[in-house]
Amino acid sequence: MKQRLITIILIWIILPGYGQEIVSLDYHQFIDKVVQHSKDIVISKNEIKLVLVEKQKAMAQLLPQVGAEVGYKRYLNPEYIFMEFPDFKQFEIDPETGDVYLPESWQKFKASLNNTFSAGAVLNQTLFSLKAFYDVATATTYQQLIEEKQQLILQEVLLESSKSFLGALLLQQAYELNKNSLVEAQANVKSVNAKYKNGLCSRFDYLQANVNSKNAETELRKSERILNDAINNLKLVCNIPIEDSLILISIDDNKWLSSLDKSESASNLDYKFSQAHINVLNKEFKSKKAAYYPTITGQLGYTYYVINDNFKLNENVNNFAHASITLSIPILSGGYNRAVVKESKIKLQNAQIEHDHLYKKINTNLISCNNAMIETQLAIETATETEQLAKEAYELAKINSSKGLLSQRELQETKLIYEKSSLALAEAKFKYQCNILDHQKLNGTFLENLINE
Repeated sequence: MKQRLITIILIWIILPGYGQEIVSLDYHQFIDKVVQHSKDIVISKNEIKLVLVEKQKAMAQLLPQVGAEVGYKRYLNPEYIFMEFPDFKQFEIDPETGDVYLPESWQKFKASLNNTFSAGAVLNQTLFSLKAFYDVATATTYQQLIEEKQQLILQEVLLESSKSFLGALLLQQAYELNKNSLVEAQANVKSVNAKYKNGLCSRFDYLQANVNSKNAETELRKSERILNDAINNLKLVCNIPIEDSLILISIDDNKWLSSLDKSESASNLDYKFSQAHINVLNKEFKSKKAAYYPTITGQLGYTYYVINDNFKLNENVNNFAHASITLSIPILSGGYNRAVVKESKIKLQNAQIEHDHLYKKINTNLISCNNAMIETQLAIETATETEQLAKEAYELAKINSSKGLLSQRELQETKLIYEKSSLALAEAKFKYQCNILDHQKLNGTFLENLINE
């Protein structure tokens, strides 16, 4: 029984780790996985397929349409027609004039045979329809709109994913800093405990060192939880099993702290999408106006018709072909066409107003982003100098503390200053990296730079 219990315990310990993998991703590997597994990107690709279907439907208006029909009818009882005819059996002669009088009487005749078989085919072709032409043009322009939308969605997904990746790296730095802080705090506790036993330090320093160690443990657990949450979110985006371990490879700061591309509002994907939207509305407006113009359709047909009592397909045959052209002229629609045209025109005007405003907004955001980047660059320079000074001060504080020249409270304060300066430098670099991504989004070079890298 005891051996069985031990076996069950071992199984429960081993099984959770079975099948787990360690996945290491750098920035570009992470982006590749996002492109493969993002639901928004997959849906946008399917929208392109739907647009192609709409284009095929529009083209169908200009292509020939052929239909065939076959029918059979069996009369279960005869069908008759009734007509009045002169009755020669009951005629009368006027004795005075000699005129012959023929009275009329109703007579019935069989109107149909028992079996009727018919077959025919018709070809319809639109010869001229201005509306159909503009519908095809609208579908083509709409395809360009969806392609721009696909690029816009791709940019938004990869931009947010990039910021999440950079944010996780920042949290990873904070975690490593807290882990090192705990190691140093525990080493300090051992040193202070030895001194306290030998009477070389006060009980206050002894208690302060142990409190600092406990606080370091708390901060480490907190940073670990926050980092794990960020890592799990990245796993979800990349479709990595939650039980697998994900290791993020740090990026080269110098690569991200490089010069910016030239600002061009017209290359902004939101701006290009807005322009494509205007193009679609313009084509729709022309298509609505085309409803006032006539249409011409042509038709070719062939009919094979057989009627008999014995169900023979070659008896009493009547087959013929026909050709026709139809001109349809819209005259009055109760004001519907005029209302539709007016509605389309208003939508086009509103889209143009929004498009012009978007151009000004992009330029304003570019100026704001440039100012933010200048500010962040200065913050990085200041944080770098501060971090170097704080690190030097902390190293001196550890030496003086080991010699008993510095209290534990002063050592802890120096350490906190160094940790804050290190985090401030990391946060400044993170903000600058995000500013670069936002700037690339505004000038429309984000996806291009990502591909080139």
